[in-house]
Amino acid sequence: MARLLGSLLLLLSLSACGGGAAGPPASSPPPSATLPAPTDPPNSAAVSAALVGLSQSEAEARAAAAGYMTRVASVDGQPRPLTMDYSASRINLDIADGRVVSVTVG
Repeated sequence: MARLLGSLLLLLSLSACGGGAAGPPASSPPPSATLPAPTDPPNSAAVSAALVGLSQSEAEARAAAAGYMTRVASVDGQPRPLTMDYSASRINLDIADGRVVSVTVG
């Protein structure tokens, strides 16, 4: 009985040593930059930092949540027809292999 009680106490004390939060799992993507709200003139560097590397759908969702419209300017190096009007709340996405590789605002 004493042996069983000793083993149980040892097991409980060892399990208490590993307690605490271990942080996010290794598969979680790293946090990305915050997408600023549209301004005129736009903060192009911050917009680029927040969107480059995301999938097209992730970038479009993040842009919409921040108040931007998006359009695809090119896919895999092939340009798409675009109007030349300027809008500080529009982000033009260049997509390669399903990911945003560059952006322009306007």
